[in-house]
Amino acid sequence: AQSDEMVERFNRTLYEILSKIVAEHQRDWDQRLPMALLAYRASTHKSTGFSPAMMLFGRELTVPADILTGVGPGSRSRTQYASELRKHLQETHDIARQNMQKVAVESKRRYDRRSREPRFQVGDE
Repeated sequence: AQSDEMVERFNRTLYEILSKIVAEHQRDWDQRLPMALLAYRASTHKSTGFSPAMMLFGRELTVPADILTGVGPGSRSRTQYASELRKHLQETHDIARQNMQKVAVESKRRYDRRSREPRFQVGDE
């Protein structure tokens, strides 16, 4: 099913990230998992055009590099922040929906290009 494909794709991506950051003998993968998940959650995904963090929280995650460079959230009132967040999340989800529709159309086009109608004859089982 489609959800199985999504899980398999996530697992492949996580494996690829971990394979780049684990030590030579690959025995520290469990210690590296939180950093791998942070990288995944902060990375822009092709299907939506946004990171999972942006889709869920309406803002990008603060990653260690941001702390080192002094990049951080501005100062706003809670009411102003909530209002901006609501608007931003709605816009983000609308754009992500459009991006996912484009990806689905392209996937269907590629599938249709390869698929062929089955041909059955009377008496076939």
